[in-house]
Amino acid sequence: MYGFSSTRKGISEEQCRELILSESENELRSIISCIESIMNEEGEEGLTKLIKYLLASNSRSSQSILTLVLSYLSSKDVKLTVKIISNIVRNTSLPINKLVKSASAALGLDRLIILGSKYGILSRRFINAILDELSCKELTILTNMVGIITIDKESLMKVLGRALSTTYCRQAKQAALEVIAKTLSKGSLGMGDLVDMLQKLNLKLLIIKDKKGKVKEVRVIHKSIEKFALITGLEDIVSRLAIASS
Repeated sequence: MYGFSSTRKGISEEQCRELILSESENELRSIISCIESIMNEEGEEGLTKLIKYLLASNSRSSQSILTLVLSYLSSKDVKLTVKIISNIVRNTSLPINKLVKSASAALGLDRLIILGSKYGILSRRFINAILDELSCKELTILTNMVGIITIDKESLMKVLGRALSTTYCRQAKQAALEVIAKTLSKGSLGMGDLVDMLQKLNLKLLIIKDKKGKVKEVRVIHKSIEKFALITGLEDIVSRLAIASS
């Protein structure tokens, strides 16, 4: 099903498959030759078949070889590599944890999020695969992505909930507050959705105003109180959220 027809000259398709999954370090040059052959002769379609083949393989070495393949491809054409990864995430029924693990090792998860967002990688499957493994930097990048407000509501709420409830990442919390304000202004999320999320997290947002009645800062209450500067022009939106969630 996931076969590929291109092979290095003089090597059959079956031999090339066996070579790709070889655990011998001495075969590294030959493996790279097979990858180059597929890249040059079949392009994106052939590379997609190869990656799917490795995803479906039960070989003990398939994970490390997949990482090798993605690392080599990204060194040649990072945009094509990310496009292929994104298409597989969106369009295949194969489990993607293996793919995400190798792609993260090859590219860095932060880079995968940034580049992949241009090719529609920010899907429910992708969010579910990475959400529990994110560093502060990666969580902040994900929450800040322009495309985050266009994903399905359930996934968006998961990302916002993770960012707001984290105990280790101030930047992600700030990013989540900005996204909340944007989604309210655009109408992509209702007040009820956000209040439900805050209640599940046992969390509230409070508004601090100055003597003139202008909003000075937003405070996230979750065991301890943490302060965040408010973006100019979003006072009314955040005030409504604070009132609804208190």
